[in-house]
Amino acid sequence: MNLNKKIFFIILAFLAFNLYAQDCKAKLHIITDLPASKIYIDTSLIGRGSAEVDLAKGKYYIIVLEEADRWNARSIKDSIHIDECKDTTLSFNLKSEVYLNTVPQDVYVYQDSELVGHTPLFIQTDLGELVLKKPGYEAKVVNTHNISLNKKINLNFIGNSKTENFFEKNTFKILVGGIVALGGVSAFFKLKADNNFDQYQTTGDQYYLEQTHKFDLISGITFGALQVGFGFLIYYFLSD
Repeated sequence: MNLNKKIFFIILAFLAFNLYAQDCKAKLHIITDLPASKIYIDTSLIGRGSAEVDLAKGKYYIIVLEEADRWNARSIKDSIHIDECKDTTLSFNLKSEVYLNTVPQDVYVYQDSELVGHTPLFIQTDLGELVLKKPGYEAKVVNTHNISLNKKINLNFIGNSKTENFFEKNTFKILVGGIVALGGVSAFFKLKADNNFDQYQTTGDQYYLEQTHKFDLISGITFGALQVGFGFLIYYFLSD
């Protein structure tokens, strides 16, 4: 083989190698922990949950998006630079947050004396120990690694229990019963006084006038007692 042939084969081999290098593609395997998550590369959807794609040399942007109805659905953004024909696997964990819910709700959540938020809320699982506080309830320490999905954390009530409603008390029932009875008695004697006064005007008999004064007095006394009972009712209602 002469020199010209050797040079020709070297050039041919070099060109073949360059063509192979240019056509060489790396296999990228993306794995997530949510089967319904969407995987994008440069804004193109390539799969859900996990995906495998061949990529030429260059830089690519990756977005893994949780498919959820929540307004704050989680997402992860990353990039990869392919500079050689080498298979690569990337893993993304979207379950790095946990849903914290309590009974009662609207509990203060502290981490190292710093307020994280109020329940219910999503929190990162790597926060460690959290302190749950709410007025009237015993504070509770929980670890984010031990929070179970869809399981509410109960806080012990240590405040004063609400007393019996005034409308359910016997005092209310007695006062209302007394007011009704006194109102009926007062109206009854007032009617008798009016009837006797009508008889007096017709006959002029002093007996009917005396009866009128007597029944008016009884009606006035019972009506006064009714007002006292009504005053007690308002007092107990406002002070309850």
